[in-house]
Amino acid sequence: MSDIYKWESRRARHVMRRIDVRGANAPLASATKTGVSLRDDLDFSVWNPDSNVSNYKLVEPNDFVIGLRSFQHGISHSQVRGIVSPAYHVLRCVDGLEPRYYKYYFRSQLLISMLANITQGIRQGQSIDMDAFADVRLPVPPLEEQWRIANFLDAETARMDRLVELYSRTGALVTEKEQAVRDVVIDEAFKSHGSVPLRRLARGITQGSSPQCDNIPADGDEWGVLKLSSVKRAVFKAPENKRLPSGVTPDKRHVVRSGDLLVTRANTPDLVGDAAIAAVDGRKLLLPDLIYRLDLLDGVLVSFALQCILSTRTRQLVREVARGSSQSMVKLRGEDILAWPVPKLTSKEQQALVTEIEDRSAQLAGVPVAIQRQLRLLAERRQALITAAVTGQFDVSTARGADLS
Repeated sequence: MSDIYKWESRRARHVMRRIDVRGANAPLASATKTGVSLRDDLDFSVWNPDSNVSNYKLVEPNDFVIGLRSFQHGISHSQVRGIVSPAYHVLRCVDGLEPRYYKYYFRSQLLISMLANITQGIRQGQSIDMDAFADVRLPVPPLEEQWRIANFLDAETARMDRLVELYSRTGALVTEKEQAVRDVVIDEAFKSHGSVPLRRLARGITQGSSPQCDNIPADGDEWGVLKLSSVKRAVFKAPENKRLPSGVTPDKRHVVRSGDLLVTRANTPDLVGDAAIAAVDGRKLLLPDLIYRLDLLDGVLVSFALQCILSTRTRQLVREVARGSSQSMVKLRGEDILAWPVPKLTSKEQQALVTEIEDRSAQLAGVPVAIQRQLRLLAERRQALITAAVTGQFDVSTARGADLS
């Protein structure tokens, strides 16, 4: 910790000014883990509880925003002009400082650890104590050193970002290849065996309910209600649930069991109708109202139905029938799902289809895992490099003097 003070340090109130300008004519913006972005540029929707934004705060390029998750990912730097929630705090460097240096310092692990120590409240109600933040000591290197550090990190993080983009593109190509394999096998089955609607293979389809829950996952012997994010890209994530309060009796009709075929009822257009096979791993989980459970007839393989739902043919049908007043959230009816066509196969033929898809995709199986490992290592390297540079652990002009492994 003392390494910070190889340079002059000042309390945050003498480094950052609080900015509170309201009523500006500017687009809506949000503080995210990558910085402040205009909401129209985000690839996810942000809930706005009030159509009246006259009380929203103006943020300018090179301002900083303390948001509701800053204690987890640091303080967000803005490269845009917009308005943010009145619950946010807008900061601006005092004259004579380089905002790009603090852009990185405010994302360093050291600063995030400091923010954790001055966070008040519990669970989803956590927020940073701004009075305590004003007393936090921040390093103030000489201005030329701030420039050198910022320039060095701009170049190094840009190089890492190019690697991330490369790995991500490779992952997307693998996903496309896996999808192509699935589509070829399923299309061949349609041509040679014909089709039947999914309702012919199912006893029915049900959805759960979503009582008011605690905003933390269930633990041990507690009951949890699945979140929509528990079903994504054919993967079931049991930890994605909200704890049922102890005073609420679980509805046993909605108990999720391993092997259940789950389909999302509402989501963004790209994710609605996504499916996965449940694996509860001993957890006590309940079905929410935004996820369907398909009850298949005896002799129908769950893995066969899943492969059919994941096919491009079915995704095209989803886009045609999904409904909603907003393109950020659309819904499917149970009858829409039961109308999806699937190849008319016997149980033995269903197993053969699944085996063929799995065998053809086997050569690609390890690639996504390897890519995720590399992305994780890059993220760790990036964080270590930023923290070491902004705290002076090595001379950025020579880029030597720190073990970042």
